[in-house]
Amino acid sequence: MRRFLYIIFILTLFSLNQVSASSLLSNFFDTDTIHASICDGNTYNQYGFSESQTGTYIHSDTTYLGDDSITVLDLSVNPTYFDTIIVDICDGQTYNQYGFSENSTGIFIHNDTTFLDCDSITVLDLTVRNPYYSTTYDTVCRGDDYEGFIVDTAGVYIKNLSTIYGCDSVLTYNLFVNPTYHDTIKTEIYKGETYNKFGFKETETGVYAQELKTYLGCDSIIYLDLQVNYIMIPNVITPNGDGKNDVFEIHNLVKQDAFPENELIIYNRQGKLVYSMKNIQSEKDFWAPANNIASGTYFYRFTGKRPRKEVDLIGTIEVLR
Repeated sequence: MRRFLYIIFILTLFSLNQVSASSLLSNFFDTDTIHASICDGNTYNQYGFSESQTGTYIHSDTTYLGDDSITVLDLSVNPTYFDTIIVDICDGQTYNQYGFSENSTGIFIHNDTTFLDCDSITVLDLTVRNPYYSTTYDTVCRGDDYEGFIVDTAGVYIKNLSTIYGCDSVLTYNLFVNPTYHDTIKTEIYKGETYNKFGFKETETGVYAQELKTYLGCDSIIYLDLQVNYIMIPNVITPNGDGKNDVFEIHNLVKQDAFPENELIIYNRQGKLVYSMKNIQSEKDFWAPANNIASGTYFYRFTGKRPRKEVDLIGTIEVLR
């Protein structure tokens, strides 16, 4: 009973961190101190102990001579490790970290020992991702933007990307190209006419565009370069040799080729023919009254012919010197 009370007293002092249990016990009993370590999950079961937690433990016994024997166990429990790693790799790659060397989908276990000789278990949850290959057949219009490609000619277009797992992604496009059309119509009409082909309805000189669709659904743009011709006939000329208004010129007849087929006839008041010219093609072909042509009133007749238009004009011209 007395020995038991000593032990209780010493353990109380030890719990208050005032003294070392082994040093006190050694003053009263035959004691041994054991410093030991185990791994988490194991039990220290030598010398009468059965302990699995870090701490200081005391075991009392009696020697074969009948003396008291106290054993102090200073036990440390070292940790073990159990980790799970979830990893994705691409087909053809090998995961070679933490002792693994794996290249296929599966669950793998690697056993190791810590520096304190305790178990270390690493579980690898590995998924091998396949690359992504896609082939598309499609038809586009020439000049379209197709998945980032400006397509002018038929052929195979390839785009290299990466999947969300960083693996190769190869997109192949086999593209057929339908034509688009950009045509220009250059034509002319006479003033007062209307050009009304291919969706146009134009009456003035200018360049116009008409957007259409081909039967394949592609853009077709027709440009109309339209020239509106008309002639202006003067009623007075002043052939005084100053270079201004000396000639009876039908304006725009030559410049615009308004009437490729034409004839101009001029008579005096007595009905005498003073000028006659067919198919005037330059300014020098117009009537320039000679010095022997007196001032006065003269009569003209102009006839002109072009596709879809004919004119027959009669009028007077005043010559002032």
